[in-house]
Parts: sequence; C-alpha cells; structure tokens
Amino acid sequence: MSQRTAASQLFDEYNRRYWRRMGGEGEKGREENPMMKRAMSLCAGLILLVTASSAFAECVWVLWGNQPTRQPDGTYSLRPSDWMPWGANATREECLRSLPPGYTAGTLSSDPTPTMYMCLPDTVDPRGAKGK
Repeated sequence: MSQRTAASQLFDEYNRRYWRRMGGEGEKGREENPMMKRAMSLCAGLILLVTASSAFAECVWVLWGNQPTRQPDGTYSLRPSDWMPWGANATREECLRSLPPGYTAGTLSSDPTPTMYMCLPDTVDPRGAKGK
C-alpha cells in the first residue's frame, strides 16, 4: 500500500467520523447543521460587504462649472440650477488637474466671465435633488 493511499484512507475515516458527529452522513449532515449555515451566511455577508466597499471606492469624479449671473449691485449669484458638468475623471486628483489653467476649485475667477469649478463624486449633484 502506497503512502498516498494510506493518507487517503485516513482522511476518509476522519471525514466519516466528522459527519457522524455532526448528525448525519455526507451531504445530508452538512445541510442540517445550523452552525454550518450560520458560517456560510457570515461568509456571504462579508463578501457582499467587501464588494460594496470596493465599488464605492471606484466612484467617478465630476468637474462641475458654474458661471454666475451678475446682480445690479455688482455681486454674483450662484444658483444651484446653473451648475453644469464639464468632465469626468477616475480620481479626485485627476479631476483637480483637469481644471482650466489659472483656476482653483471652489473659488470664483475674476475673468470677464467669472466661473467657479468644483470636483465632486458622481453620487453628489450640486443642482440638488431632482423633483418628481
């Protein structure tokens, strides 16, 4: 008898004893074991949690621009409905690098046509919630 065969027989004997202790033989014992069900449910939950968190980490960053209207008193009014998407990037850093030269995110430029840019995740819309 080879060593592999002896090891295989030893494993089979261990397996039979294990399932006998669990209340059944073979697959039947596994299905009726509540601890096994609980462990499998826990593993499935952890897999879903990891998948969901990695999906969140892979969001798209949107470059938003707003050209506010000048008020009679010389001030500018940023209305939420005036925000327009200007581009999309894989990371926040790439989004900030995609700003036009001379612009800083979150500040109003002093050009003849003042413009403000922001980088936000694709789950955030500066125009607010959509009405039904």
